[in-house]
Amino acid sequence: MFLVSAKALIPRRFSTLLIVVMTLSVLVCSAVFLDMPTSYWAANWIEQLYVEGVTGGCGTNPLTYCPDNPVSRAQMAVFLVRMFNLP
Repeated sequence: MFLVSAKALIPRRFSTLLIVVMTLSVLVCSAVFLDMPTSYWAANWIEQLYVEGVTGGCGTNPLTYCPDNPVSRAQMAVFLVRMFNLP
């Protein structure tokens, strides 16, 4: 069994986890988020979640993702609701 602590999860890991679970085809990153270079190891997966409408990042002007910030339980709930089309 694989358990993930909500306190230990950070966006880059959660994004990769969601993509692996859903087995979405992944785009090649085009640097949508200012704080995430195309060479960033999880950039392709994170950008795919943006394209799918699962995440909007952490800032809008400029568009940023904040890949090293912790994810709260509330934020994780939003990811899951959007990813799995929950009511």
